[in-house]
This record gives sequence, structure tokens and C-alpha cells, in this order.
Amino acid sequence: MKKIFLVLAAFSAIASCSSDDSTPEPNVIGMWKIGKSITYQTSTQENITNEPKGCSVMNTIDFTESDARVVGYAANDNKCIEDHIVTMKYTYNPKTKQMIFYDDMNIPYTVTELTKTNMIIEGKMNVDMDGVVDIIKTYFTRVK
Repeated sequence: MKKIFLVLAAFSAIASCSSDDSTPEPNVIGMWKIGKSITYQTSTQENITNEPKGCSVMNTIDFTESDARVVGYAANDNKCIEDHIVTMKYTYNPKTKQMIFYDDMNIPYTVTELTKTNMIIEGKMNVDMDGVVDIIKTYFTRVK
């Protein structure tokens, strides 16, 4: 009886140690609702927050393995309808956290937060055209 107990104890210890406790790394693939953006204007050292309003609260970006499809919404006859759709190539390197959208500007972004439900990307560009690079953080919430 003692031997059976020891074998069962040893087996349960091995089973508990060998179970896969690692959870898969969250990834960008999926549909994300585009939330607020915060622009740090370097020249004035001010943060400017832009919150989606009206139909733009429905704006999404859908990442596949190689494409990002952005859908923007606008009001038409008091209804929110798809107003514009842009599909572009992108790359994301999970090790370096670098993301590049291949469009007219090809600006590199850094994914500063990525969980199963939230993502924040940060890019640097001269938003206010004052000759000084500004920092833009955009917040996303996973839809599916």
C-alpha cells in the first residue's frame, strides 16, 4: 500500500511539473477597435489627447499574417456606415516589438503593450509640421 501511495505521489508531482503552464504570447493578429491617441508635441512639451467621437468609435483595424485592413466609419442619414477601407501590408517582429505599415510613409512603430485584450503602439513623426519629431501613442482594444 505504501508503494502504491509513493508511486501515485511521484506521478502527480511529475504531472504537475510537466504540465504546460506557459501561455502563448499574445499576438497582433485579429480585429482591434481603434481608441484614443495621445500626441506628445516635443516642441511645446504638451500631450494632446484625441478621443474617437461619433461614428469613429467604431473604427477598426484587422490584422492578418501580412495585411492590415483599416475600416473607418462616418454618419450618413443618422446611421454609422463604413466610410473608407484601406488595406496595406505590414510587418511585426515580436522580438523587437517593431511594426511597420507599408504605405506612403513606412513609419516604424513600437508595440509598447500587447495583451490578449489591449495593444498600444508608439510612432515618431512630425505631426505639427514644426520641424521637431513628435511621439504618438495609439490605444487599441481587441474585438476578436
